[in-house]
Amino acid sequence: MKEQLKSEYLKFMMNPWHWLVIGALLLCVPALVIFLNSKPDQLTLQFVLEQLLQSLYLGQAGFVSLAALFIGQEFTGSSLRTSFLTCPNRLKFIISKLAILLCIEIILLVAVISLCVLIAQGYYNINLLSNIKHVLTILFPACISILTFALLSGIFVFISQSFILILGISLSLLLGLGQMLLQFSSFFRNLPLLASMNCFYTYPLSLYYPVWQGLGIQIVWLLIVFLFATLILIGKNLR
Repeated sequence: MKEQLKSEYLKFMMNPWHWLVIGALLLCVPALVIFLNSKPDQLTLQFVLEQLLQSLYLGQAGFVSLAALFIGQEFTGSSLRTSFLTCPNRLKFIISKLAILLCIEIILLVAVISLCVLIAQGYYNINLLSNIKHVLTILFPACISILTFALLSGIFVFISQSFILILGISLSLLLGLGQMLLQFSSFFRNLPLLASMNCFYTYPLSLYYPVWQGLGIQIVWLLIVFLFATLILIGKNLR
């Protein structure tokens, strides 16, 4: 298992597209905290927290892209065949790949949030660090949602065998398609992205599920899709 984790880690580090996405995340998300909305005359902690949450919501695009690219590289050329020859245990292969992806995205998310908090504190001249416990309490559900949705997108790549397809669908949902679908029927709030939308609001909206209920639905999606993807890959014939 240790060798497999090392192999997946090297695959991630050696792909220049991953570093491009990481650089864009570290540059763009903190910038959104400043430029997303104009600075109000009466600055409040709630406004700054909303800026942080909205920036992280849009920043999901980077985390999803990273997951889709990392999993999708297995479906270029004969990469998947080589990976299965190196690691015949396909369940171990899937778990190792997702474990490395999750660890890297957690580290990246911590770095992005740290930059956002520091930049927000400097730009808005508000002491977020003295209220760090409250800030982290607000941001924690959003972090779980981002990581869950990124993993879910990556696992869907295993099923579709096309990172372009999953990237297109995920980014479309993030950037407005989900809200459009919700106008047709409230059933669509069960989609994994919309289920956890209240994680990105300081005050929950009645249109969406409560924060922890929405996260529960998202995690159920993750488990079901993981099981389905595992069964597909275990039964896949690469001859």
